[in-house]
Amino acid sequence: MPIHALLIRPWIEDFSAFDLWMRPLGLLRLATVLRRLEVHVDLLDCLNRRSPLLKGLPLPQRHRLNRYDCGHLYREEIPHPEILKNIPRRFKRHGVPLERVRQWLQAQHPPDIVFVACMATYWYTGAQRMVKLCKEIWPSVPVFLGGVYPLLCPEHACANSGADQVVTEPGWESVLHTAADALGNPGSEDTRNAAAEPIEPAFDLLPDRRSIPILTRTGCPFRCTYCAAEHLAPKSVPFPPEWVIGQIQEGISNEGLTDIAFLDDALLFDPERYAKPFFEQVIRAKLPVRFHTPNALHARYIDREMADLMHRAGVCTVRLGLESDDAGFQTASGGKVTNDEYATAMENLKQAGFTPEEIGTYILAGLPGQDLKSLRRTATFVRRLGSQIRLAMYSPTPRTALFGAREDFRFDPAADPLLQNDSLTPWRSRLYTAEEFYELKRWTDRMNGLGRARE
Repeated sequence: MPIHALLIRPWIEDFSAFDLWMRPLGLLRLATVLRRLEVHVDLLDCLNRRSPLLKGLPLPQRHRLNRYDCGHLYREEIPHPEILKNIPRRFKRHGVPLERVRQWLQAQHPPDIVFVACMATYWYTGAQRMVKLCKEIWPSVPVFLGGVYPLLCPEHACANSGADQVVTEPGWESVLHTAADALGNPGSEDTRNAAAEPIEPAFDLLPDRRSIPILTRTGCPFRCTYCAAEHLAPKSVPFPPEWVIGQIQEGISNEGLTDIAFLDDALLFDPERYAKPFFEQVIRAKLPVRFHTPNALHARYIDREMADLMHRAGVCTVRLGLESDDAGFQTASGGKVTNDEYATAMENLKQAGFTPEEIGTYILAGLPGQDLKSLRRTATFVRRLGSQIRLAMYSPTPRTALFGAREDFRFDPAADPLLQNDSLTPWRSRLYTAEEFYELKRWTDRMNGLGRARE
C-alpha cells in the first residue's frame, strides 16, 4: 500500500480573522510534491468556508460571501490565553468546530504521517491544539509541524508545539528530508526531482474552487525591514508566464473558476521581462476571470503601460503598498517606494480606468516610534490622491530588522509569539491610547466615504 499523508490547516485562534482568498497554498504545493513521490494525500482544511464539516450549522449572516468570494469564517468564542487576558476584545476559534474535527479524525483510518501548517507566529495555539488532538487519536503516527511559525520561531515551536518533528528550514527538500523515515526514506535524488520548480498546487483537494490564489514567482527580491519574506523563501524565482496561464486555464475549464488572487510579494518586479508579458498573454487568452492583488503592489513599477495592461487583463482590486509618507522611513525600511512614485502610480491607474473604489493603499499602523499625527498625515495624502485607505496593523515579526526596535512598546513581543499579533496594535504603543487609535480608525472610515471599506 502507498504511504498515506494527511495535511492539516488548523484553526485560527485570534480576536478576528477573515477569508481573503485564504487557501492553504503551501500545503497544496506540498501535496503535489508528495504525489510525485507516490504518496497518497488527503487534506483537512479547518478554515474552508465550504467544508462539508460545516453542514447543518447555523452559519451567521456575516459568513455569507461577498461578490469576490471572500467572507467571514465560522467562529466560536473561547477563553483568552492567559497572556492576553487583559485585552478587552472577544477571543475566538475560527474554523470548523473542534468537536466536528475530532469526530472526523476519529472516523479516518490512521495515516502514516501528518503535516500541520501554521501560517502566522501568533496563531500557534491553534496548531498546538491540532497537534495534541492528532497525538491523542493516533499516538503512534508522527506529526510534523511546518509553516511560518516554526520558520520564524524555531526554538519556541520545538519547545511548545508537541510535534514529533518541527520543520525549521525553508524549502521542500527540508520538509521531505525531515519526514524521510515516514515516507519510506526516499533518496536525495528523488527528493530533488519531486521538489523541482515550478510546483502546481493540488487544487483538486479543495471542495470548491470558484476562487484560488496563485503565485507567479517564489520569494521576494526586496529586503524590507518589517518583512520576513527572505527567511520564508530565500530565493526569488519567477515562473514562466505560459505555465501560470496554463494553471489558470485548467482551473477555468475544470472547476468554474471566477476569481484569482495574486499572492506574490513582488508581482510587478522586473516588469519588462515578466509582469508586462504575463498580462499581455492574459489579455490574448481572454480569460473570463477577475484578478485581485491583496498583497501590496510596488507603485514604482506602475507606469501608464502597466496600468493599462492590468485594467485590460481584468484586475478588479488593486492594493498598493505605501506604509508611510515619511521619506526617512521609506528609505530606512527598504526604499521600495517614494511619495512621487506613489502619486505617479495613482495617476496612471486612474487614467487606465480604475475607480477609487477599486484602489486601496496599505498604511502600516503601529510601527515603532510612529505617532497618530503621522498616521493621519499619511492617510490624508492617500485619500487626496484618490485611493481608499487600508489601515494595516503592524505585526512585530521575528528575524526582521525592525523587530528589535520596540522601546516604545508597552509589552515585549519577543516574550511570546502571541504578543506579535497585529490586533494588539491599539494597546501596544506607549505613544497613544487604544481609544485614541480607534478614533483614528473611525476617522479613516469616514475619509473612505461609506464607512469601513469592504473587500
